Amino acid sequence: MNSRLLDLATGIYLAICSMYPAYGGTIKYTLSMPAPETHCFEVKIIHEATSNEYTDFIMPAWTPGSYLIRDFAKNVMDVKASDESQNQLKIVKIDKNTWRVYHNEPRMIALIYKVYAFELSVRTSYLDDVHASISGPGVFMYPDGHSDLPVQLLVELPSYWSRITTGLASDPVNPTAFHASNYDQLVDCPIEIGNHLTFSFSAAGVDHEVAMVGPGNFDIDRLKTDMARIVKACTDIFGENPNQRYVFIIYNLENGGGGLEHSNSAFIQVNRWSYQPDNAYLGVLSLIAHEYLHLWIGKRLRPASLLRYDYTKENYTDLLWIMEGFPSYYDDIMLSRMGYISGEDYLRRLNGAINSVESTPGSRVQAVSDASFDAWIKQYQPDENQNNSTVSYYTKGNKLAALLDLEIIQSTKGEKCMDDLLKTLYTKYYKENIKGITLEDFRNGVEAITGHDQKSFFAEYVTGTGEIDYEKYLGYAGIEVRNMLEGDQSPFLGIAIRENDGKTIVQSVASGSSGQKAGISPRDEIIGADAFRLTSEGIMSLLNTKNTGDTVRLLIARDGKIMEKNLVLFPANRKQFHLYRPDHATDLQNKVYRKWTRGQ
Repeated sequence: MNSRLLDLATGIYLAICSMYPAYGGTIKYTLSMPAPETHCFEVKIIHEATSNEYTDFIMPAWTPGSYLIRDFAKNVMDVKASDESQNQLKIVKIDKNTWRVYHNEPRMIALIYKVYAFELSVRTSYLDDVHASISGPGVFMYPDGHSDLPVQLLVELPSYWSRITTGLASDPVNPTAFHASNYDQLVDCPIEIGNHLTFSFSAAGVDHEVAMVGPGNFDIDRLKTDMARIVKACTDIFGENPNQRYVFIIYNLENGGGGLEHSNSAFIQVNRWSYQPDNAYLGVLSLIAHEYLHLWIGKRLRPASLLRYDYTKENYTDLLWIMEGFPSYYDDIMLSRMGYISGEDYLRRLNGAINSVESTPGSRVQAVSDASFDAWIKQYQPDENQNNSTVSYYTKGNKLAALLDLEIIQSTKGEKCMDDLLKTLYTKYYKENIKGITLEDFRNGVEAITGHDQKSFFAEYVTGTGEIDYEKYLGYAGIEVRNMLEGDQSPFLGIAIRENDGKTIVQSVASGSSGQKAGISPRDEIIGADAFRLTSEGIMSLLNTKNTGDTVRLLIARDGKIMEKNLVLFPANRKQFHLYRPDHATDLQNKVYRKWTRGQ
């Protein structure tokens, strides 16, 4: 549609809207894609202004569930505004994501703009000549002060596309028109447009629609069965499902992985060939369970500081270790409960999570509550020093959830578990009074269900970086813990290297390691060692011939300068745990283990 026709259509639309007083409190959005090959959406917002001078339209800077300022305004182009008489209105951009429209008196405003969308992730939007993927915060502006108004969305569908999948409520007459109670709901419902495959199933009294975008080696009948089992298992934890309808949008990509939660839907990306064999398929099911659990953990039971989103800046919380770590815990433990993996398989997964944290020097530097708070500047922006300075709130939160679950089961002699705690908190802080939860609220909940003071656990392991007593908590279930590197005196270089165009490049250097003490830095090129030119494989082979206390003469290049570094090898003082269950467990330990891994 050319600009003159668009202006004419907008004028007619505004004139019609002004004739109907019922329009009053509704904001109308139109989403079109007249030239998908340009990767540009066109958005039109019809809004009844209430101020006497101007209205500010704001583009969010981030997407809830992904804690990074992404500055979506960088993709906005060609912003125009007019009134019901087709008069062009003055627009001034007053900051990086706010456009001020001057109109002098209350009247109908049409704001029209384009959004470049060519990043296919669960947090961003994408458009090409095959399909359109819309993550609302990066596409839809909102009039400042009016985000609570009801919303209507009209999608102008290209003639060669036949399907729209979204969690938004559809109009009973027009299948390309949708409704939302407010802006939050509009942008909390991702949209997929194209000719994708869909299927449906019912579970826990809820209708589920699944959009499969792109080819893959999936089996729809198998997915229906397994997804329904996951839905029921998640719902059983909380005793109710908050939705009547739920939408999965699954992208099958050559290289893909991850998901983003929404209140009645989920964006999920997987490798298109990961539905077979079974060990890969379990990863898909685990991801589906993780995102589905967010219906309760993160979207409804959520931090008090995130009860209302401010889309313009960082929204801080110290609870991401719960909001992300606990679904990470459950997406594994539920596979055991549902019989997809054995209890021993689950122990191996937990073993991996524990060793991942313990092998990260940053776990002894940054508390998991601080990792949650600093997600905006660290989690999504890793650098070469990340392992030395940070800990993952996903992985450590997963680990702490397991230990707290065991504490609850032990304290109640197998009568209660983490399910009961989460259900209680969901009821108290969401159903009975939507007020959000704090760290103190959560600790109080743990103390109430266990009957024990938990200040030490939280001070040592949540807000502190204390060494975790795995033997105590895992011992409740008869699990013994062995440090496989105890007494290990083998030399440890402490650098990670990679081959790049035939060069051996240092990626990272472990804090306190032999490599760091010798002055090796990330991005150094290692040319040779002990007067020999070596590849990365050769360097590792050389180290295998060395003993603690030996010196290795490394020849490196840094910024074009050749240097020699004398590297004195010493032990790493690392820990690598092995979890196992001996045959001599007590009756109570066996009861705790069954409750933990099987939910019985």
